[in-house]
Formats: sequence, structure tokens, C-alpha cells
Amino acid sequence: MSEIPGTIPPAKNRPHIVGRENVLHPFEQEKEVLEKRGAPPSFLTIVWPMLIGGALAFIAPRLLDFLTSPDLHLEWIARAVFPFVLIAGQPQFRMYGEYSSQLPQFILLAQFPLEGILTTFNLRRRRRVGMAIGMLIVIHLVGAFILFLLTQHYTNF
Repeated sequence: MSEIPGTIPPAKNRPHIVGRENVLHPFEQEKEVLEKRGAPPSFLTIVWPMLIGGALAFIAPRLLDFLTSPDLHLEWIARAVFPFVLIAGQPQFRMYGEYSSQLPQFILLAQFPLEGILTTFNLRRRRRVGMAIGMLIVIHLVGAFILFLLTQHYTNF
């Protein structure tokens, strides 16, 4: 009988199950995954891109004015940094009236906070900082390419 009253006694002559120690238990597996990942990142290690994006939103209009001034010839930097603002101001979209100036202004103010949110989202998914910033570079390159295509004048067809 069992030493503890009220319990089932152990079975006699129980057949040995081969490979019983190789069975995966779901709770042990989660513990191993958590140990591999390490501690969750702290608040500031994830939120710093949003804070920087919010700060850059305040200086974005002055920066665009500085880069597009005809004296400096830095138009190519403005095309790389603010491609979506310049795309929104293109006449190919045929926006007239107040929308022709409001949409580029809205995009100018929202660009850096949205990029900060995207980078924060990527960092929360445990991607490296280089990969998160690389995604922003790819987005800007695509925008600059679209701007390049919109500003080309094809006269020889």
C-alpha cells in the first residue's frame, strides 16, 4: 500500500515506455523560450524613437525651408529626407484650393512621429536598431524613387 492514506498504490510490473524522457512538456518549453529571449526591454529602450520623432516634428518646417532654399543647392537632400511631402505637393494629383497646401503641411508634421512609431513597433518586436532604421531608409528610398518618376518630363515617346 501507499504510505499516504487515501492515495492510489503504485502499479506493479508496469511496462517500461521507451523514450519517455524525450517527451516535450508545454510548460517547460515556454520557460526555455523566455530564457533565450532574456528580460523584456525597458520602456526607454523602446520609446526613444517616438520621442525623437516628436522633437523632429517641431523643427521639420524650418529644416525643409532651409534645404529647399535656392542659395544652398541642397534640393537632393530635401528629396531624400522629405520625399512624401514633396510628392503630396506635385501637380499630378490635381489638388486645388486649400488642400494643395494643407496635405503637404500635414505630412510634414506627421512624418517624423509616424516614423518614430514604426521604429518603436519594430523594436518591440525585438528587431535590432539597425534593421529598424534600415526599414526607414528603404521607405525613404522608395518615396524618393516615386518622386523622381513624378518629376521626370518625358517628351520623347
